Amino acid sequence: DAIRKLMEMAAELGAVGPISVPIFNRMERLPDLSPYRSRHELEKELLVHLLGEIGTHGEAVGSCLLLEPLNRYESNALVDIEEGAEVCRVVGSPGVRLIADFFHMQIEQPDIPTSLRAVADVLSHCHLADSTRKEPGSGSLDFRPGFAALKEIGYDGYMALECGLTGPADEVLPSSVEYLRACIEG
Repeated sequence: DAIRKLMEMAAELGAVGPISVPIFNRMERLPDLSPYRSRHELEKELLVHLLGEIGTHGEAVGSCLLLEPLNRYESNALVDIEEGAEVCRVVGSPGVRLIADFFHMQIEQPDIPTSLRAVADVLSHCHLADSTRKEPGSGSLDFRPGFAALKEIGYDGYMALECGLTGPADEVLPSSVEYLRACIEG
């Protein structure tokens, strides 16, 4: 119900939709029923079932739920964007879409551009943070290849900074924006 309400508010504001992480902090909420189903398989099946209802609601109100895969250190569900995209595809609703977070991708994706190309059909938002989880340009992550892949797939959605800062915002953000513009230009 809370997610439905957030989707309604997002639609009213003209926003894409709320962001959700399926399971945070590596919580084990379901039993392992191997060999019938592993915990991970059960979690994905339950997630797909719940997202079907949420996706239908999103379509009705003109919003979507943005599913955010994290990394293996922060979640035991959907630890890469390809798995997140698979869930979105199985749900099969424009009311459930994917967010790609560059910080998490640099941990989990062996090749960020290839992964972005593979999820183009369900990608609706991007989070930007460097390898340090601080503002882009403050760490070792090269955003150029990922941005080139986003251009190649025709991505025209939003990108938002989701990061800490290495210093005062009025000092570090202008440098980060300059760095990101250079990366986007190639």
